[in-house]
Amino acid sequence: VAFSMHAAPVYISEMAPSAVRGMLVGGKEGFIVGGILAGFAAAAVGEAALPATSVFRGVWALPVPISLVIFGGMWLMPPSPRWLLLRAASSSARQDLEGSPVLDPGGRSAALAALSRFRRGSSPSAVEAELAAIEATLAEVSVARAGSWAEMLTSRRALLAGLGLISLQQLTGQPSVLYYQDAIFRDAGFGDFASKAGVLVGVAKLAATVCSVAAVDRFGRRPLLQVGIGMMALALLLLAVGFQFKVPGEAPGEYVLPPGAWPPVVVFALMLYVCGYQVGFGPIAWLIISEVFPIKTRTRALSMAVTVNFGFNLLVTFLLSPLQTALDALSPGKGSSYLFAIYAALCLVSSTFVHACVPETKGKSLEQIEAMLR
Repeated sequence: VAFSMHAAPVYISEMAPSAVRGMLVGGKEGFIVGGILAGFAAAAVGEAALPATSVFRGVWALPVPISLVIFGGMWLMPPSPRWLLLRAASSSARQDLEGSPVLDPGGRSAALAALSRFRRGSSPSAVEAELAAIEATLAEVSVARAGSWAEMLTSRRALLAGLGLISLQQLTGQPSVLYYQDAIFRDAGFGDFASKAGVLVGVAKLAATVCSVAAVDRFGRRPLLQVGIGMMALALLLLAVGFQFKVPGEAPGEYVLPPGAWPPVVVFALMLYVCGYQVGFGPIAWLIISEVFPIKTRTRALSMAVTVNFGFNLLVTFLLSPLQTALDALSPGKGSSYLFAIYAALCLVSSTFVHACVPETKGKSLEQIEAMLR
């Protein structure tokens, strides 16, 4: 999964036309959410139709043919034209009078063939012009060897935008909020169905992701991020207020929402939160990190971004229990409310960060974005 999360955004962004790059990279997130939904649905059906000891076998068997199709399909796909040109430039021993590498004709021909395959329907002159723009970018940077970690750190604006966004994606509470989903549905009166509420959450996430993917190349990255973060902040404030009304339950140390208006409100807030996440942070953060890093150090920067993302996911997950315990010690039964309020404040930080540090990349080629962030 980690390898795919690293490689897929890079490959898609490098082969996609700028006019639909957002839709194609964001579509990856849509398929991930769809797969999670299918897993929840398969588990629910399996629990009803299969013996308890065989449910996991049925759930794990379903993805096998899909993974084989993906594996076979990737063997048929050509390499990224940008990667082919970068490799040709890096391995070239010849330079022109200005010190730029002279590409091996075979490497350039392979890149042109790959780009032509991705641009079926475009005129040969348009494909040639796009390839020339990529070559021009390579000529402006030293590509005698692959970009080092030290060189990667010189791309400060790109690193700030990419790593900051991918960190705030986790620090705004996504792992923690979903931790409470069963309790929220149970308190709202869903009873035994609460454990299967992931199906409803998955449907909402998929619908929101489809809307985001369809709109990202029309409205831009920054507006969708701001809309999504705003939805998350409102949802977290509702959760913070709603969890203030929790009362002692039957078990010692248990606190539950009393019957009345607030259980439906917190269910609405949960659904609003996951929809906001999928409109903004979910697909757009991965799209931004696939676009902003320079071609020479893109793979290193992407690997760092993925590591930071999973690292903060683990951090937020592991800190959830001790942080809530510490907050409960201040006000018994109210720890989760304060936790949601902290995440709401981090949403405001995120909105400010997007406004100040995240560039708008809609409609720009990767080469134009690289030049913009130098």
